Amino acid sequence: MKSLCCHQLLEDRSTMISANDNSVNDKQELYEIQRITGGEISIEDTFKSIQDNSVGATVLFVGTVRNFNEADIVVGMYYESYITMAEERMQIIINDARQKWNIRCKVLHRIGELKVGDISVVVAVSAFHRHDAFDACQYIIERIKREVQIWKKERLSGGDERWVKGYLTEK
Repeated sequence: MKSLCCHQLLEDRSTMISANDNSVNDKQELYEIQRITGGEISIEDTFKSIQDNSVGATVLFVGTVRNFNEADIVVGMYYESYITMAEERMQIIINDARQKWNIRCKVLHRIGELKVGDISVVVAVSAFHRHDAFDACQYIIERIKREVQIWKKERLSGGDERWVKGYLTEK
């Protein structure tokens, strides 16, 4: 009987598609899921989808709509995306992260009208060790902020709206 280390087992499982997750494109042969959605994001469902008894760490980044910006009170946010291009870019980012770390991950980003406190983005990463999970999660969210075709418009308390300028984040 050939023995496999836990890294090989995770790598073998990384090509599986969860039968219970309808969000995966049928043509995609990857465990990692990236999706732009108009629906609410469930932290619990996201966490469960990447859980595995062979990993020792799971990190979740949860981005929410906050109630202020540098000059005004924010009452909501509108997100818009070129979905096909955004999901393709998210997959490239996931693939790049997998080249650096042995991880499982799921990335979800909402579009449409969101209220203050709503979840706008979730990056979930599982790895054998916490350092890899933290580093990979930060790497993924920073690249999403820089590279993915998602735009946001703040809805302000006085009734005004403004598109938020993109910016480069640095690691």
